[in-house]
Amino acid sequence: MLSLILAGLPHTQAQEAKQAGYHIEIKIANFTDSSLILAHRFGDKFYTDDTTHMDGQGHFVFAGQEALPRGMYQVVLPDKQFFDFFLDDDQHMILKTESGNFIHANQATGHAMNQLFFNWHRAIEEHRGKPGIETVWDTTLQAAGSSLTAKFIRGLRPFQLPAHVQRDSALMANKQWQYYYYKNHFFDEIDFCESGLLRSPLLHNKINQFLTQVAPPQPDSIVRSLEQIIDRARCSDDMFRFCLQTMLNYYAEPKIMGTDAIYVYLAKKYYLSGEATWIDESNLNVIRDRVNELEPLLIGKKAPELPPLETLEGEYIRVMESDEDWLVLYFWEPNCGHCKTSTPALFSSYEACKALGAEIFAIHTRLDREPWVNYIAEHELTWINLTTTTHIREVLEAYEAFNTPKVFIIDKNRRIAAKDLTADQVLGFLQHYSKK
Repeated sequence: MLSLILAGLPHTQAQEAKQAGYHIEIKIANFTDSSLILAHRFGDKFYTDDTTHMDGQGHFVFAGQEALPRGMYQVVLPDKQFFDFFLDDDQHMILKTESGNFIHANQATGHAMNQLFFNWHRAIEEHRGKPGIETVWDTTLQAAGSSLTAKFIRGLRPFQLPAHVQRDSALMANKQWQYYYYKNHFFDEIDFCESGLLRSPLLHNKINQFLTQVAPPQPDSIVRSLEQIIDRARCSDDMFRFCLQTMLNYYAEPKIMGTDAIYVYLAKKYYLSGEATWIDESNLNVIRDRVNELEPLLIGKKAPELPPLETLEGEYIRVMESDEDWLVLYFWEPNCGHCKTSTPALFSSYEACKALGAEIFAIHTRLDREPWVNYIAEHELTWINLTTTTHIREVLEAYEAFNTPKVFIIDKNRRIAAKDLTADQVLGFLQHYSKK
């Protein structure tokens, strides 16, 4: 297999003369269009670096006096087909291929690591699902040394438990242990000091996979894992910035209840502290405003007080002074499309919620009283219906209830226990935590 990977390699790059700038000649068989684009990825986006047109001999040349940043690049055809290759310290090469047959036809002259990359890609395709594929990985990485190409391929290699673990029947039967091992070693093969990996899909995909599939759901545990990544990325300013921005953006719109605390943590520790030196004042103010919105309503925080609210019968009550163990605050309005579905759904569980020591306070978020009164009568809503005309802005700002429906569950200590639940999740939450 080693001969397969090394076949067609020219002299090692250490032996090749390093020339200034970049000069990439492209030859594509069965290709009749007259233009090509040179591009690269950064995160989940593509950026154009250069364009070129066919010369009189049917060749294409990308050339520039200044070298391009290290990374994976793409030659993009007009029909959006593209193939990948690497630019490292040596950016002079000839790439030959065939339209529609990149994997099997790609060849590199003058660049050993690109030829090795093309050979590896072919070998992986040929051995996919067959015995011997591990040998392809081993021989490729042995031949690639410490090159950018090697770092990319090493980061792509599928995770495997160490041989001594696979021989241990007790550990192989312990799925929890395996999960924590997998989580703790998820980034072992990623070189966070190699900024060239930023111009490839590897870092973006790896971090996204960790956040969506691997990171535990508890905010404290997630923060510890993110700190480990950030600390490893500090050896490269570009890598540090990329990792931090990717994480902050992901948790700006949290997918799991309570993980907005991670956004607040990252924003305060790195951005509002001044450590994120790249951000301008305008964007910093956006982050600061977002933190000010989120922080008072994090899970575990003392629930914001509400002014006296008026019942349907004209009485005034203070919600937080209620005797129930659980308070369900349901912000809604009768003409909201989603509310028309969620309100009956939540009301259908009202008696079951009350049996668990909860009271539902349905808080009207608009000033127009007549539609509210009519809806309550039509649907016979016997829970505690509340409204206000004099304190509406205060109510909406306290719970960021400008969009409806919105649900908060407050515990007996009057701390926020849950939020942003759907109507059919409220009873299940109360059943689960009432047992505890």
